[in-house]
Amino acid sequence: MAWVFNTEEKEQYAIQLYKENRSIRDIAKLMHMSFRDIGIIIHKVKPKQREKQNTLMSRK
Repeated sequence: MAWVFNTEEKEQYAIQLYKENRSIRDIAKLMHMSFRDIGIIIHKVKPKQREKQNTLMSRK
């Protein structure tokens, strides 16, 4: 039986896998999605992670 995700659930699962240091290739394979689609999801998260890193660095 196949898993059925709505769009938001797919994005959250892809982000979770990315935070677990999975490669985009692995995520795409696991979720049966294209590299392009995974890349779009990941790029939504990356700017937020950079802001957190910059904030932490500036506190030191």
